[in-house]
Amino acid sequence: MVVWKTVAAISFISAGTAMTTNAQGLVDSKPHEQRFEVISIKRSAPGDSFAIRPNPDNFVALNVTLKYLIGYSYDVHDFQIDDAAGWQSSMHFDIHAKSEVQKQDESRTLKEERIKEEIRSMLTERFALVVREGTKKTDVYSLHQLKTKNKLLPAEKNTGYSSGMGQIKCTSSSMQHLATLLSEILDMFVVDQTSLQGQYQFDLRWSNQAVASSETDLPDIATALKEQLGLGLTRTPGVVKSLAVVSASVPTEN
Repeated sequence: MVVWKTVAAISFISAGTAMTTNAQGLVDSKPHEQRFEVISIKRSAPGDSFAIRPNPDNFVALNVTLKYLIGYSYDVHDFQIDDAAGWQSSMHFDIHAKSEVQKQDESRTLKEERIKEEIRSMLTERFALVVREGTKKTDVYSLHQLKTKNKLLPAEKNTGYSSGMGQIKCTSSSMQHLATLLSEILDMFVVDQTSLQGQYQFDLRWSNQAVASSETDLPDIATALKEQLGLGLTRTPGVVKSLAVVSASVPTEN
């Protein structure tokens, strides 16, 4: 069941992404305040590597799809995007864009929000993208502490993180960030309900198979969370943000 709304202030929806929504629930019907100065878009060559680099004064995205850019700039996961045409997840692009001069006092959060608005502006202007914002009822996972004490260690130094192929390794991560990474892996929204503040370091490893692998002796991901971090996953009904692609077109290369 999908419920279209004009305002996206709903449970399990992250705040901070500024968007313009009209009375019909269509997003991006008005010009964006933040826009790239120069944009180059070309089709990716077969076999090119994926890369995304949101720098303070420029944005580079290599071998990306329109659907990926929608998710990145609107802060939604792939499974929250509805009605995308086939080419929007199969046609790949290389994008090089130059931002306006960065403000010296711009914080990291403001910089990230500005770049995402510039990307949304580009999607509106070059891809003729129109999306409808709404919510839908679906099952979600609740990430929570167990009755026993958690096994998380406080972060010491942030040297980055890696995720995928049966491992999430973080040197400095919030529980919200862990929930976001788990959402991508499980293809289902994960809500942080641990009530844990601060940054933590951990190396979570699990079997890629649905059941524990006898070859690696690694458990499934839910068991790994319990045994290695002292955290639990519980499936529960919820409401999540969704975006429906109303229309879009292949951009002209330049």
